[in-house]
Amino acid sequence: MDVSVTAPRGFSLSQLQVKLSLLDSSNTPVASRTLNAASDFTATLDASTLTDGTYQLQAQLLSVPPCSPTPLLPTPSSKLPPRPAPQ
Repeated sequence: MDVSVTAPRGFSLSQLQVKLSLLDSSNTPVASRTLNAASDFTATLDASTLTDGTYQLQAQLLSVPPCSPTPLLPTPSSKLPPRPAPQ
């Protein structure tokens, strides 16, 4: 797919990443890829192992601070895996 990115005010393209995710019918990511942002680039996402069905493509624009990416745009809430039971 072709992707175009315009950096928000206060950011440069080198500070940004694009995360592409395919979500199944329960909004669970089944494939994803994070790429460095550029003003215009082609991205691929391998869906060859997925079964036939309907999937939603989600794109997120992330900042790249020293510690971890932070979403710049609102995204749907994701489900966190349950914590392991204490042993």
